Amino acid sequence: MTNVFYRDVAKRYPKAVRGNGVYLYDADGKRYLDGSAGALVAAVGHGRREIADAAAAAISTLGFAHTSQFTTEAQEQLAARVAAMAPQGLEHVYLVSGGSEANETALKMAYQYHQRRGQRAKEIVISRSPSYHGNTLGALSASGHRSRRAAMAPLADAWVQVPAPACAEHGCRYVPSCSACGAGWADAVEQAILRAGPQRVSAFIAEPVTGSSCAAYVAPEPFFARMRQICDRHDVLFIADEVMCGMARTGTNFAIEQHGVAPDILTTAKGLGAGYVPLGAAIVSHGVYEAFSTTRTFTHGFTYCGSSIAAAIGNAVLSIFERESLCERARQHGIYLRHGLEQLARSHPLIGEVRGVGLMQGLELVADREHAVSFDPSVKITARAVEIAFAHGLILYPAGTGATERHRDQLLIGPPLSIERAEIDELLSLLDAALSTLEADVSSAR
Repeated sequence: MTNVFYRDVAKRYPKAVRGNGVYLYDADGKRYLDGSAGALVAAVGHGRREIADAAAAAISTLGFAHTSQFTTEAQEQLAARVAAMAPQGLEHVYLVSGGSEANETALKMAYQYHQRRGQRAKEIVISRSPSYHGNTLGALSASGHRSRRAAMAPLADAWVQVPAPACAEHGCRYVPSCSACGAGWADAVEQAILRAGPQRVSAFIAEPVTGSSCAAYVAPEPFFARMRQICDRHDVLFIADEVMCGMARTGTNFAIEQHGVAPDILTTAKGLGAGYVPLGAAIVSHGVYEAFSTTRTFTHGFTYCGSSIAAAIGNAVLSIFERESLCERARQHGIYLRHGLEQLARSHPLIGEVRGVGLMQGLELVADREHAVSFDPSVKITARAVEIAFAHGLILYPAGTGATERHRDQLLIGPPLSIERAEIDELLSLLDAALSTLEADVSSAR
């Protein structure tokens, strides 16, 4: 008997008791290599003593000071460090307790920005499909994720999601090198803005590298460069959702840097607190910030936004990022991991595609690689792959399932940025064994 309301009420979970580096241990002593850093959260690895010490010092000094009444040195320092990491022009940091809160903040900020400039009809948010921006109602309303939205219909607003257009290039799978896809998708978004009426569109939100809705999909060039121009042309704020792909995961501080543009608002979370505390941020351009100077207030807030304890832990996390050069490690080790995954794809026909950047890599699993045929949803290949890997002692993150009308089975691989090459080799070995077990399982069922 348990009093816990589990995510899956029918499942019985092993009890995690400790972590060390890239490993987690359960109550029975079994060791798991955390190949997805939880949900791409545990950026600096598990069991960091210095972070525990920073948390203890913060708690013993100041328990709680509400941000409507005080600022703190920890908040000021963290905001300065995060702003210094962000693309040029993003200078103001609104600290929150996670990714959904960060995106909810950004969406409300965009709406109120236009209101304060007299553009009172601007209330529609446009996004892409597939996409996922969080579980609060605003963030969910902006998500192009069919099954997650369906679970809350009709509460989620009917904002506009733009699917990838059909590409004229033969055999294109929307790879980053397909400029036809990049330009075509941006043009499709602009057409959606025009249909809705630019005077009614508040913001466009997108993940530079997608996560749970489509494992590690990198938008093809020149998508984001075109979207920056389109947003400027129609007075629409551009929000880059880097809740999952930010904080050095892709080998740059933020993934949008690799596209040579800066958004009006950038959101981040997971790696910022690295699993040691719920922590996120909306990083805002000076132009957006200035719109609030006349009325002084942004009508919004959470009890724990700007928490001095959370900020102290965030500062300790960033000190590890800097000291251990985790951004550069993510770039170098991402290349090594990608090479290993491509090697596995050669021996496992179940892998239809390897994609991603840095230490954010995705696998698409298919029934027939030659003809790009997906498994029937009833086979539940993603769930089976995750379960089998878990039994082998490897934690992977499921992605793709239920996001769009077209069923796709995908796995997201994103270990702690502190992972060593020998541990990447172990990850690949465990994945190899798990895929062999899965292929044998699928073959026997046919």
